[in-house]
Amino acid sequence: MGYYHIVLSPVSRKICTIVTPWGKYEYQRLPMGLCNSPDIFQEKMSELMAGFEYVRAYIDDILITTSSDWQDHLNKLDAVLTRLKKAGLKANATKSFFGQSKTEYLGFWITRQGISPLPKKVEAIANIAIPMTKKTITPIYQHDQLL
Repeated sequence: MGYYHIVLSPVSRKICTIVTPWGKYEYQRLPMGLCNSPDIFQEKMSELMAGFEYVRAYIDDILITTSSDWQDHLNKLDAVLTRLKKAGLKANATKSFFGQSKTEYLGFWITRQGISPLPKKVEAIANIAIPMTKKTITPIYQHDQLL
């Protein structure tokens, strides 16, 4: 629901008009479904989290990393939540995980040892079917020679 926290300019409202049987209505806030909405929201989240080198935000998925003690983690979490609150945004507690030693984020496992792809993502690529007909493939290479 974060898109709805971004107020549209008067010019943008004019081009975000919808027609209904009851008349024309202008969106006052950034609607979902526009091709630019994710990009605009990502830009706002990047601006909002600027200065927090321990934060990665992809659209509405926020990752807070800490490498020291529990109190440090709580301090960083408090700083991020405070900034979200000042911007009028909220974190969904039921979708949030705190104090994890490893976590899944954007298709990867993030641990203290590093980052690795999720096994199920690698498996899907490893098990992809080889095209069997001309209709499903146009060969680019034949016997290691460029066609």
